[in-house]
Amino acid sequence: MGRRPKKELDYFPKSVNYYDDFKIMDLLSEFGPLGQTVYDIILTTVYREGYYLEVSIDKLARKIMRIIGNRWVRDIDLVLQVIDYCAELDLIRKDLLEQNIITSVGIQRRYSEVTARNKVDKSKYWLLNEESNPVIPATINITKTTIPATEKPISVTETPINVARSTQRKEKEKKEEKKKEKRSKSISADLIKERSFGPDLENKILDWISYKDEKKESYKPTGLKSLLTVIQRNAEECGELAVIKLIDECMANNWKGIIWDRIKKSQKDELKSGWRFTDLDMGEEE
Repeated sequence: MGRRPKKELDYFPKSVNYYDDFKIMDLLSEFGPLGQTVYDIILTTVYREGYYLEVSIDKLARKIMRIIGNRWVRDIDLVLQVIDYCAELDLIRKDLLEQNIITSVGIQRRYSEVTARNKVDKSKYWLLNEESNPVIPATINITKTTIPATEKPISVTETPINVARSTQRKEKEKKEEKKKEKRSKSISADLIKERSFGPDLENKILDWISYKDEKKESYKPTGLKSLLTVIQRNAEECGELAVIKLIDECMANNWKGIIWDRIKKSQKDELKSGWRFTDLDMGEEE
C-alpha cells in the first residue's frame, strides 16, 4: 500500500515582489505591521494543514493573539478587524470565511506550486481550474458537514451566526471609536490649555493631533505632553508663526512627525535674507 500524499507544507514560496502587491500595500496602510503579522500567521496556520483551514474566525483570532502576545495586541476585536479586512482585500475568500473556511486563490496557487508532483486530493474548497485560474463561485465544491441525527438542524430562517456577530462587532467598534475620539479631544484640549500658546498655535496643534488620528497614530497623554513641551520650546526660541508654518509643511508633505531641524534651517535662511518669523506678529503690522 502506497504512502498517503503529504497534504501539509513545511514551507511556502514568497515572491520578492510581495510588498509591491497593492493588496499588501492596502493592508499595511490600514493596520501597519500588525496587519502583515496577522496575515503571515494565517498563511502559516493554513499551510500547516494544507490549502484550507476549518476554524471559526473567533477561534482563529484568539490563536493569533496568543502567538503575537498580549504585550503587542490586547484587543481581540482589532485582530478580528484585520481578518475581516483581509477578506475585503480578497487575501482570504470572503464567502468561505463566513462558513469558517480559511483559504483563497493566492493561498491555493502557492500551494499548487509546492505540491505540483504530489497527488493531493484537492476536491474540497478548491478555487482553481487546471490552468490555475479562479473558478466561478457556483462551481466550487462546498462539502456540508453531516449533522448527527441526535442534533437539531439549524433552521434556514435563522440569521447566520458569523454575519450577525460581524455586524454587532462593527457597531460596537464604531461606538467605542466615537467615545475614544471624544475622550482624546477633551484630554488634548485640556493639556493644550495648560500652556501659554496663542490661539492660532493652539488651533494648529489641534490640527496636527487630528492629522495623526487620521493616520491611526494617536497620541497618548504622556506622548502629547512631550510634544507640547517641544512645541513650547521651539515657539519661545523661533516664534509661534515659525512653528505653525512648520506644522503646515509637515502635514502637506504627509510626514509622520514634525521635523524640528527644518525650523533651524529656516531661521538661518531668514537671517541671511535679513528678516525673521519673530519680526512678524502673525501677519499683522506692528
